[in-house]
Amino acid sequence: MSVYALLALRSSIEEGRYAYGTQITTAETQQLVRYANRQRLAYGYADYTTAPVLTWATGLRVHVFPVRPCSQGLCAFYLHTISSWYAPHPGARTFLIVDQASQGSYLPVTRPSAAFGRPASRAQLGDLTIYVYNHDIAAQLGPNPG
Repeated sequence: MSVYALLALRSSIEEGRYAYGTQITTAETQQLVRYANRQRLAYGYADYTTAPVLTWATGLRVHVFPVRPCSQGLCAFYLHTISSWYAPHPGARTFLIVDQASQGSYLPVTRPSAAFGRPASRAQLGDLTIYVYNHDIAAQLGPNPG
């Protein structure tokens, strides 16, 4: 996540809600941290407006990297990213988050890519739907065009 994105996000935190293209509550972020710990999840993916918000709001305890819809299903994002976010980690369990509150934002993720296969589990935390996979879905992401 870029310093610019973190500073923009930090300036948007108000009264327990994180507003940066989405509306994520403190309760949702606390639920996500507990859920990720129970499921042994360290990182996953979400759309560009949701990913940095969740990473910051969880105090960097859960890393959520940005992806975008593309012809391959979902692809690595092309702005403010680091290539290692998209390098597959064999044996890692990962997740995809679909945030219903961000559906009108820039390049929203509306569903998992068929390339990921069937999720091992699914959870609903407020507006966040978390799809958990028993493999690293980074291997099925399409490329960053940049």
